[in-house]
Amino acid sequence: MTEWADRFPLTFANDKQLTTKFENWVDELKKQRDAEKKEKRSKDRATVASKIDFAPFFAAAAKLKAYVENLESDLKAEEEAEAKAAAVAAEVKPEEEAKEAEEEMGTAAPVLKELSAKELAQQLTLADFKTFSRISPSEYFHQNWVKHKENARNLSAMIRWFNEVSLWVMTQIVTGAEVKDRAKTISKFVNAAKEMRALNNYNGIMLLLSALNNSSIRRLTAEWESVGPKAQLALDTLYELLNPDENFANMRTTLSLCTPPVIPFMGFYLTQVTYIDENDDTRDGMVNFNKMMMLGKVMLELNRYQNATYPFKPLPQVQSYFLDRKPTERKKGGGSTNSLGRMRWMDEKGVYDKSLVIKPRGS
Repeated sequence: MTEWADRFPLTFANDKQLTTKFENWVDELKKQRDAEKKEKRSKDRATVASKIDFAPFFAAAAKLKAYVENLESDLKAEEEAEAKAAAVAAEVKPEEEAKEAEEEMGTAAPVLKELSAKELAQQLTLADFKTFSRISPSEYFHQNWVKHKENARNLSAMIRWFNEVSLWVMTQIVTGAEVKDRAKTISKFVNAAKEMRALNNYNGIMLLLSALNNSSIRRLTAEWESVGPKAQLALDTLYELLNPDENFANMRTTLSLCTPPVIPFMGFYLTQVTYIDENDDTRDGMVNFNKMMMLGKVMLELNRYQNATYPFKPLPQVQSYFLDRKPTERKKGGGSTNSLGRMRWMDEKGVYDKSLVIKPRGS
């Protein structure tokens, strides 16, 4: 027909009835081919579906439903406990709290004096792991930790832990009275980071590196000179391990060789999940199984890390100090029920201002 139209164009130009019939025939042929394609796609989908065993998916859905119900029950109990603790905290007068904060901020935390670097690393790791082990797979999806934090309570808590403990580390350094005190605190945190390497706590290592590499701490040249080159070499080695270059190539290799328990640097996995999540859930009207498989692989890795336990025991007072960071469980009339006090920290501006007092600009 195409050849006929090309060779004898006048036939169509002079015969309008023939032209109309030809156009109708082309439209009908197009509809017929579209219908055949649609039928073929339906058959292909049916063929694919017939080859998939959906039983594991249904079983997983039932387990997930039970898990969510248990989680909701646990969260309700935690909220009730927090409400009771907040009621007790409300009895503390603001001026008493301010005075206590000022007193505690002016000296190094007792927990630093009582624990060796190894013990500090162990107790920070246990506190870190407690939050990490509670994170459910759904919290990683659709960037819930940014867009819908109510759907990622444990993951959001771990991010908050990272930020608050980093500030606490910086606060402990800048509140030292003398150069030797601040250098001693820096050395303890450097050694704690080295100990965390042996514990596979990469989130904790990055937390400490983040604090020690902050400009407010880095500018304290006298303290770093006192600490010595060995500490800096140790930090450089840890920086290289967690270097984000080439999509965390060193971190990937290290994790592949680790035996759980492991606490991975969460930024490493959140970057992966965000990248995967940017792909569409469906392709050509069908489930994007490639995306599901990539997410599933990441979730299985994280689950493997979560299902192991560390062999050393928590020290209740120390765990309370790190985990009960809100003004809760306070005695009537002020003061903390924990002999180690309460974990306190300055914000970044406060840390920087204190750093300037220690070492003024231009000095």
